[in-house]
Amino acid sequence: MNRCFELAELGRGATRSNPLVGALLVHNDKIVAEGFHAFYGGPHAEVNCINGLTNRELLGESTLYVSLEPCNFLGKTPACTDYILNHGLKKVVIGSADFNPRVRNQGIDYLRSQEIEVLNLDWQERQKSLNIRFFINQTQNEPYFIGKLSMSRDGYIGRKGERVKITAPEIDVISHKIRSEVDAILVGKITWEIDKPSLHARLYHADIQPDIIVLDHNLKSSISTEDGRQIHFVSRDDPKALKKSLFDLGYKNILVEGGGEVFQFFSSHKLFHEVLWIENQDLVLGSGIEAPKLNHADYSLKEQKHYFNHILSYHQRHDLSTI
Repeated sequence: MNRCFELAELGRGATRSNPLVGALLVHNDKIVAEGFHAFYGGPHAEVNCINGLTNRELLGESTLYVSLEPCNFLGKTPACTDYILNHGLKKVVIGSADFNPRVRNQGIDYLRSQEIEVLNLDWQERQKSLNIRFFINQTQNEPYFIGKLSMSRDGYIGRKGERVKITAPEIDVISHKIRSEVDAILVGKITWEIDKPSLHARLYHADIQPDIIVLDHNLKSSISTEDGRQIHFVSRDDPKALKKSLFDLGYKNILVEGGGEVFQFFSSHKLFHEVLWIENQDLVLGSGIEAPKLNHADYSLKEQKHYFNHILSYHQRHDLSTI
């Protein structure tokens, strides 16, 4: 099962709102096939694994290990439970049940009703760690918000009325990778009007570019860009209303990039589930717009990395696993 979770990680950034899932087949205590959910709308991990088995005669004598409960409904792909049943498997071991309360345990119950042995290891915490975004979406009915803020060594994020480049090009690649893993990027009206950001993930391979959300006090409208992206101008309602309106628009993972006032609003209302601070150790501005504050009592430092004289600090709300 540890290997299943390792395989699941290979799909990170490509499954969008779908969970990361890995699967493998074991015959006589040897792994004979592996698979993972590689991209949104594509075959699920179980299908890729079964299709990867060269000797099909082994299926009836093999055990399928899969990190998450197989789906039991027709979506963008057929139900994995039917695929398992149609290929003669007799035993399935899963990491945990699905987080979606509407489908939780249905895949397990269906397979058992068809006389397939199912063992649920119930690795809930491991599953939450792997698929925390999916967990929040399914249990809280709200988007997973990621805050990203870049600042100079002396604590400034820019200058008023002026566009200031904070990060080095090498760090921009990392930022674009993060952009490629979300549905939409949210900025404030001032950032949108002054910086005129493209908000693409062009420096990192991405088949689908994220949509854009502009937080405006008064305006509510939507437009389409030439490349098919949607730009939504959304009013800043109370936090609950804002979460609901964005979730109702279909956005499951949202990256909040600025500016300072917007970042402070999200931080003050504990809207962020995850925050990335980027500090350029080579840049000193001397004056400007001070970086907003993050209430560190609400967050835990998950990881800190050093790249090209930049410090990248990853924080996550410490209460996520207890929601």
